[in-house]
Amino acid sequence: MVTMKRIIRPTGNPASVSVKMENDLKRGVIKSWISSTITYAFQGQSFGFESKIHRIVLSVEKAKRAIQNVSTITNAIGRIHEDKSFHPDERSGFYGKKFISNKRDLRIYIFAKPLKPFIPPSRIEIYPADKISLGDYKKYLNSLNSIAGLRVSSVEYAIDQYCWPSYVEHLFCLELRYLYFPYQRKANLYGGTALGVGTRLNMVCHFGNRNKWKLYERGKDKDKDRIRKGWQNQKLGRVRLEHTATRERLRKHGINTLSDFMRGPKFYELNKGLWHFKKFEGSSRLPNECDEYDTGVFQKEYFAAKEKVSNRAQYLGEAEAKDVRILRERLLLSMQVFDRQWSAPNGRGYIIRLNTI
Repeated sequence: MVTMKRIIRPTGNPASVSVKMENDLKRGVIKSWISSTITYAFQGQSFGFESKIHRIVLSVEKAKRAIQNVSTITNAIGRIHEDKSFHPDERSGFYGKKFISNKRDLRIYIFAKPLKPFIPPSRIEIYPADKISLGDYKKYLNSLNSIAGLRVSSVEYAIDQYCWPSYVEHLFCLELRYLYFPYQRKANLYGGTALGVGTRLNMVCHFGNRNKWKLYERGKDKDKDRIRKGWQNQKLGRVRLEHTATRERLRKHGINTLSDFMRGPKFYELNKGLWHFKKFEGSSRLPNECDEYDTGVFQKEYFAAKEKVSNRAQYLGEAEAKDVRILRERLLLSMQVFDRQWSAPNGRGYIIRLNTI
């Protein structure tokens, strides 16, 4: 993982340099690193920001119990086969059977035969491939929409930030320095496991008590190490921001059934206020925007701040670095573009360049 100690390599005799001068030097290096990471990571015609829908989970209303017959689902999505190796413990003992439908650029898992009370008769999980077009994804969802009573249980809203492979780690660590989620007490960093000289697995950070938000390094689907369940650093090509919207949140925004979702996923509406880029300000006891962090993760720094100041929330401020503000603006623009493309008759995925006006 990129740390400030790896970036900063002061020269000369430390004893001859005052503490203030040394800190100023470090801040200057970090400020330069922030700017250069964003500026150079996205230089290239194919690099930028693309919003997309990843996994969708559907369930059948309990009142529509006739639909729990798998043949009903088969009629809608085509040929499926039972996963004979499936064990109920893989899904916390909720379902007794699992069926799979493999499309050209989509996988669908159907769980049936509920083993516990008060759970939906059937659960459908949809996993699109990286290469799927927006039009094809909508076509598959429309075929499922022919099944009456399908409700949306959760949706993964993702924003891929395509950049130079050599900058993936830098961009990941830079965003860890800024991302903040109010009222969330967890920020768990995983991955980065060394596999050999110069080789490691991708890193991922889960935020929130129910892991609703995720930041992770990513590569292409075909390059994923299925055994280690990740990507080697040589195969990385983007940093993904991912938010899992729960059924409760979706319903608050008018998305109850699959039909509601097809009318509009409301990407911008559901995500515009979630990705906060913050810094500390107004206290000498807290690190400023270009200081070294003990953990490298702003969310953790915020947890620790309660031991240094009272009412830590009053010292939260918006990121001031110009390049970080531009990055956040592009993320928001990417969400808006996705909504417009979804509504267009021939809508398609669209990558927003960093220098887009």
